[in-house]
Amino acid sequence: MLKQLISSEDCKICKDKCCTFENKYKDYAPVFAEEEMLKILKRGFSKGLFKEIKKGVWQIKLAKLGDGFWVCPFSKKNNCEIYDVRPNDCAIWPFVLVEEDKKIFLALDKGECYITEKKLNSKELKDYANYLKEHIISDLDLGRYPKWKKGNLIIVDKIR
Repeated sequence: MLKQLISSEDCKICKDKCCTFENKYKDYAPVFAEEEMLKILKRGFSKGLFKEIKKGVWQIKLAKLGDGFWVCPFSKKNNCEIYDVRPNDCAIWPFVLVEEDKKIFLALDKGECYITEKKLNSKELKDYANYLKEHIISDLDLGRYPKWKKGNLIIVDKIR
C-alpha cells in the first residue's frame, strides 16, 4: 500500500471535493485495475458500479448530483466506503497520472483541495511527488490513464 499524503481526517475537512466532479470532468472518475475492483466486489458491492474501459481496466460510474455535478458512489456523508481498499488513483490524490503522447506524467491538481492549497510549495509535497515516482512506476499501464485537460494541473515530472 502506498504511503499517504492526505489522511482520512484531512479528507473529511474537504467535504468530498476530490470525489465530486463537474460535468465536464466526469470522465476523470477514478480508474481501477482489475485486482483493485475485485477487492471492492469482495465487500459486497455490485459490479454494476463499474464500467470496463479496456480489458482489465475499470472506471466507476458516477452518480448524478444535479446542477451539473457527479459524485463517486462510494462517497457517503463525507466518508469513503472503500477507503482501505480504494484504488491508487484515489490514494495518490491530489496527484494524478496523465497520459500524453504515449508517455505518463505525474501531475498535481492544484484545484480545490484543502491540502494542496495548504502545502502547494512545501517540501512535504515535493518529497511525496518523488516518492510516487519511485513507487508507482512498476504499476503503470499506459492505456489506463485519462487524457486530463491541463487547466488545474501542474505537470510535476515525466515518469516514463
